[in-house]
Amino acid sequence: MKRGYTFRTPTAEDIEFVAANMREADRRELKRWTGLDSEWGLENSVAQSEVCFSGVFGDGKVACIFGATRINLMESDAVLWALSTTEVDRHRIEFAAATPAGLDLIFRAMPDTAEFGNWVDLDYNGAVRWIERNGGDFSLTTPRRPGRCGGVFGYFYMVNPYFKREDD
Repeated sequence: MKRGYTFRTPTAEDIEFVAANMREADRRELKRWTGLDSEWGLENSVAQSEVCFSGVFGDGKVACIFGATRINLMESDAVLWALSTTEVDRHRIEFAAATPAGLDLIFRAMPDTAEFGNWVDLDYNGAVRWIERNGGDFSLTTPRRPGRCGGVFGYFYMVNPYFKREDD
């Protein structure tokens, strides 16, 4: 098996692969939060993102598609999202090792964004651990919220180490 990990702009084939091979926990989280189809959620997330990448294992299999989009142009925060495939379960160590580089791509691409965040299904233990392991925190001031179709969601955030105000 060829090792390694690369990042690229998502292709139509990447989107199709992730939609067909999405981890069940990711599908469930999208359904609980939005009430909508996971394929639509993926396509909409890619289309709405200011910055978006596919993470690809050395063997050519797509691990995930991830990105960020501004909440609004007047604020310095953005929504960070990722949807992963079942390939992650077969390449856990490579995925964990590549995650900081993927986050770094997003953070560097948006230096005027102070904080990235999103809502996560608190029943999705793998996502909660991933957030905490990669420097994210859960807000103590933002109340938990029910998803549109079940689950309880908590708001996480990650501070951008490259943040610079225009007046700095």
